[in-house]
Amino acid sequence: MKKKIKVGIPRAFLYYRYYILWKNFFEMIGCNIVLSPNTDSDIVKVGNSLSVDESCLPSKIYLGHISYLSDKCDYILVPRIYSYGRKKRVCVKFNGIYDVVNNLFSNIKILDYNIDNLKFRYELFGFVKMGLRLNKNIFRIIYAYIVGSIRQYKYNKTLILKQNKIMRSNRLKILIVSHPYIVYDKYLSSNIINYLKDEDIEAVYIAVPHYEHKKWIIEAIKHHKAVLCEKPLVLKSEDIDEINQYVKEYQGYCLEAFKTKFNNGFNHLKEDLKLIGKLKSIEANFCFDGTDKKDSYLFDPKQGGALNDVGSYVVGFVLALVDAPVESVESHIEKENEIEMNFKATLNFKNEVQGKVEGSINYNKERYALIKGEKGEIYVPMFNRVVEYTIHLENEVMQKTYPIEGDDMTLEIQALINHNQSTHTLQDSKKLQETIERIREEAK
Repeated sequence: MKKKIKVGIPRAFLYYRYYILWKNFFEMIGCNIVLSPNTDSDIVKVGNSLSVDESCLPSKIYLGHISYLSDKCDYILVPRIYSYGRKKRVCVKFNGIYDVVNNLFSNIKILDYNIDNLKFRYELFGFVKMGLRLNKNIFRIIYAYIVGSIRQYKYNKTLILKQNKIMRSNRLKILIVSHPYIVYDKYLSSNIINYLKDEDIEAVYIAVPHYEHKKWIIEAIKHHKAVLCEKPLVLKSEDIDEINQYVKEYQGYCLEAFKTKFNNGFNHLKEDLKLIGKLKSIEANFCFDGTDKKDSYLFDPKQGGALNDVGSYVVGFVLALVDAPVESVESHIEKENEIEMNFKATLNFKNEVQGKVEGSINYNKERYALIKGEKGEIYVPMFNRVVEYTIHLENEVMQKTYPIEGDDMTLEIQALINHNQSTHTLQDSKKLQETIERIREEAK
């Protein structure tokens, strides 16, 4: 009897969206499926060792699952899905992960299918290509795909019906806005769904679109939940005053997830400023090209633009290091279809320190901060997550390294748990938003 082909499927990324389709397809064409286990610390450790620092945690976890499967099957499924249409594009990390896996694991055979409706590469064609590579009958391949697609559709429909039933109920409802591979991975989410079903919920993390932040912050505070909200906290500085009123009225707690300031490396950086003497200037930029994702929130007139997104990082970084009010602002903004594509601004502080900030969503530039003092300067690569920096003095160069323990959000979550707002207060959030508004108002 001919041995069945074993197809490995990583329990990560698109697994949580397409497993029903994949399972039915491969089983119906006569293959055995090998699933990686649920994510655990060992998988995370292996994935982290295979990744660069800038990789997101789900990407690192994916590689950990690939590693687990690498010696347990004949093929591993690593799809490449770009788009299902003009406004249905998939995150770029899915597109690049195939090449990462292919370069890292020379000992495995990869099964892939490429979906890009914009270039007429449809899902059916991808599955046919996979089936033929496994030497399966074309009619059996097509039948397996159709059956798998129908069963996936029915499963998705069942989930929608359950959601609609919940929405029609009169109970308190909490919206979870996240990718399925975050929510349904118990290691990543700490099984958040089960926690939220518990009426003893104490805190809410808000990551909905920017313009929805204020509404859900207030709702959570009114229900006596501590709030950790993604930056920018709000899009108008006066909204922070309203939020603060609710915090006082309900004895609530609200923290902006400005993770840079909660980083251990950032605290050390502040301490080391004294080594370069009296502060003279700070330069910081956060520039990337996102124009290949025009359907992204970045290009949504309600909430998008460089100032509303990367502006928080560069302006917040400078404000956190200069202990003085902003006296004046000089700025320039380039717009396209009313979207702020990039900006440059000079912040003149009352203590004569000058802050130069730059942000962009339509061109790339090396990301760094340069802090100058009377006795030297400090160069900080990837300043938004301070893990290393170099201090240049007249007769000495010092390299400082402070690896992040956990991930970027660990310490801000700890601050939320401890109700420690001293690192980044609501007044800090207001000052940040007011400065962004001044940059916008003063733009030439």
